[in-house]
Amino acid sequence: MFEKFGEFHSAAELNEAAAGFLEEGDRESIFALAQENGLDREDAEDYIEGMMGELASPSMAAAGRIAVWRTSLSAPDKDFSEKMAGKVILDLLQTMITDPKIAEAVMQKSNGPEEIYGAIREEARKHSSGTGQGRMAVACGTDRQLEGIIRTYFLESKKLKARIAALYTVDGEGKR
Repeated sequence: MFEKFGEFHSAAELNEAAAGFLEEGDRESIFALAQENGLDREDAEDYIEGMMGELASPSMAAAGRIAVWRTSLSAPDKDFSEKMAGKVILDLLQTMITDPKIAEAVMQKSNGPEEIYGAIREEARKHSSGTGQGRMAVACGTDRQLEGIIRTYFLESKKLKARIAALYTVDGEGKR
């Protein structure tokens, strides 16, 4: 993921790199930068032509990061469950990046869907019934509850485990 230019942790960092390439007249590096960060070539062209003052707004940069995560989820080393859970997480996250705080936070994380799924799976292991050969169900609750988990991961990560554990209570909100 980010082999050529490294991982940027904000739209501002990404735009600074693009501005440097633009100042040098290095169009190809701008296109490569956009591609590596999940941005459309057409947006890079608009930026080069001066139709956009920056390569990516915070929500565009976050959408690009989500696109990069989608690509990494298709890697052969990912199991089916991880791919499906990651897809659901990313689909929901895509709708959440209109919130500037979420868009900014997406850029600060390296492995969002993998970490969220890992935390959900870890809690599911604690509640596994032990039936079958190591089988366990991974619960993420309703869309609303999953959105809460995603929001907690990005904005209050220290509370993530408690938020997920609440799924296993009577009401799914932490109350028995």
